[in-house]
Amino acid sequence: MRADTGERDAAEAAGFQKTKETHIMSAADLTDTAREYRQLMADIKTLTEQADALKQRMIRELDARQTEEMTAGEHTIRWNLYESSRLDSAKLKAEHA
Repeated sequence: MRADTGERDAAEAAGFQKTKETHIMSAADLTDTAREYRQLMADIKTLTEQADALKQRMIRELDARQTEEMTAGEHTIRWNLYESSRLDSAKLKAEHA
């Protein structure tokens, strides 16, 4: 199993670096590790989906109250839309070389 570039970049950013390991995992250990990794990635996906659903509930509530900010206990919930304009420099260079 190989990590994609994003996972590899995240691991390097977190301080993990490739090093020569002196311990070689058995096939069973490697299988268990791969299985655990896949399960954790699935858990992350599930938790991210749950967090997104909660975020959408809060956004709908703010919309229903027609406000961009409200306090809920010790939490301040804010949501506002903004417009962003960006210059596509690659496209500009290609069109006006």
